[in-house]
Amino acid sequence: MKLVYIFGDKGASTRMSVTLDERLLEEALEVSGKRVKRELIEEALKEFIRKNRRDQAIRHAGTIQIGVCLEELLRMRRGLNEEIFMEASVLGPSLRRKDISIPATALIIASSPLKAECTLCHIDFHFDTIATHVSLKATNFKKFID
Repeated sequence: MKLVYIFGDKGASTRMSVTLDERLLEEALEVSGKRVKRELIEEALKEFIRKNRRDQAIRHAGTIQIGVCLEELLRMRRGLNEEIFMEASVLGPSLRRKDISIPATALIIASSPLKAECTLCHIDFHFDTIATHVSLKATNFKKFID
């Protein structure tokens, strides 16, 4: 079966001609409950991307080299508690002066890698916002799990 689809998101579209196994397509429609083939294909593509991003994140799990031993991490943790809260108490108002409102918990979490001068791996857009205004090094992993 040869199908021609036009699909896109937010005004962007791609026209393509695709040859698909008709039995496979009908079974997928039946299982998904979809009635429109375009919706089925778009959903399949989104699921394919989500699964592969998740698999990439899983492959990267545990591969980040932090360069410190457990004893050093524990020592840093003990000494940072008061400093972290002080950093957060300065960071919040400085961002608010720029009309940026960040939840207190995110300020506290961001203050730890700021003080320790390490990278924060996260899935929360607040940390990306903070990183654009201060020296926070942040890596967003949301794209790997959506």
